[in-house]
Amino acid sequence: PSARPPVRLLHEVAIALVHSRACLDWEMPDDFFTYQTMTREHKAEFFDELIKRTNGAWENKGGSPSGLAVQITSADMLGGKKCEETNRLLQ
Repeated sequence: PSARPPVRLLHEVAIALVHSRACLDWEMPDDFFTYQTMTREHKAEFFDELIKRTNGAWENKGGSPSGLAVQITSADMLGGKKCEETNRLLQ
């Protein structure tokens, strides 16, 4: 099985991508920028949006939803489940 990537790492990577405007085209609410101050509900909302935008970017590039789109939920990520899918999200 794959090692569990740290949730905070996922957050930091997403923030870096949003700041660089390299992808995701996301006007992120200020509540999402500082991981330490986020409630569990904010974290779930953040990761739900990240998953949605990642899968949307894949589909916009011509990929099918059943192809390489990640099959994961924020609850999976926060609970350390489906680590292989979480790692795919990082890629």
